[in-house]
Amino acid sequence: MSVPDQPPRNPPKRPKRYMTSRFYAKRAELPGPDTPVGAILAERRENLLSDLGGRESCSTALLAMVDLIIAAWWQLDSVTAYLMTLPSLVDRRHRKVWQVVRDRAHLASQLQSLLREIGLQRRAKDLDLAGELAELSRRRRAPAARVEPPPTEAAPAPQDEPGAPQSGEERIQVADGAGASTTSTTSTGEPSS
Repeated sequence: MSVPDQPPRNPPKRPKRYMTSRFYAKRAELPGPDTPVGAILAERRENLLSDLGGRESCSTALLAMVDLIIAAWWQLDSVTAYLMTLPSLVDRRHRKVWQVVRDRAHLASQLQSLLREIGLQRRAKDLDLAGELAELSRRRRAPAARVEPPPTEAAPAPQDEPGAPQSGEERIQVADGAGASTTSTTSTGEPSS
């Protein structure tokens, strides 16, 4: 005798007595670049990448470190801004600083260690020297298009001045060491009109 296949029984679901936290449901994001805070963070990120020699010279791991640094920097700035709104950083009743002050110190040391890990010195961008030299030699070999300067007409000297050079002549004044000067007129080789 065969037993008919019965669907597996699911145990009855118990009602949840608590609210589910949506902590892990959505990944935390930094503010967008269209907000004032996001614009500052985007500027910091670009400055940090340029200090590291540009995006092209950074590895994927280094780019991930830059993202961690920017997030830590944002957290530190947020906590610092909150601390600035407090009337006092000390709990006078218990004679100690508030816990948020300690948390800020921890965030600052975390940011400091992340920055130390990627390096505090600026790095020069990697140059492709062979490519740059090839480009330079290619430019030199290419025939340069010559641009003829427009012909300039020399202003004619006034004729009423005695001793003024005529067209095609040039006046040269030479001074000797005693303070006397002599003037001579030479031909420039241009035809007179």
